[in-house]
Amino acid sequence: MKSTVLLTLAMAFVAAPAFADGPRLTGLPAKLLSGDAAQLTTHEVPTPPVSSIKAGPLAVELEVTTLADVQKQFGGTISNATDGGVSVDWVCYVIQRTSGAGHIWFLSDGRIGGPDHVVTMVASDFDLSEHSGCTDAPASLTAIDYSVPGLLTSESDVVARFGPTDALDNVVSYSNQTTSTTTPLTTLQVLSYHFKDGKVDAIAVNQLTTN
Repeated sequence: MKSTVLLTLAMAFVAAPAFADGPRLTGLPAKLLSGDAAQLTTHEVPTPPVSSIKAGPLAVELEVTTLADVQKQFGGTISNATDGGVSVDWVCYVIQRTSGAGHIWFLSDGRIGGPDHVVTMVASDFDLSEHSGCTDAPASLTAIDYSVPGLLTSESDVVARFGPTDALDNVVSYSNQTTSTTTPLTTLQVLSYHFKDGKVDAIAVNQLTTN
């Protein structure tokens, strides 16, 4: 089931033209943060799909952990892409895996991330194409534990956890939108998977809190 509010919140902060020049997002992050994402399959789930994120020794809390925290732990360079008043900042790392190179992304939406660049999205992939601006990951960063079926798990594992995928263009998203009972704030969390040959070859979780 698609939610109009979900798609408006999740896709409004970055548009495809922001990736035209200079540092570029590619792979699943670029797909999710482009206008094409509005056409992808999204299922609503009763609770936030991701309960915790662990990047090696670093516990990542969406909208709390900053890109500077990530950079301090793992090194790397903070990149930015801007289109008018819309911007996104990120740090990405190349992971050498037994089946080839992969990547890990930490991204901050320019509106929600604020001047501290809090992390609003974390993504991992097995995309073998070159990603500009990505740094070789240190030995302490080999994978992300999203507390859900991750890279190389089967599509059936995802179905067992969240229900039918009905993936369009090999991508499916699971979303939860929660309104605080004590403040006028709504938090939207979206977990997205990309499948290849029946297995997860990219995963991303995005979270935005708005009034």
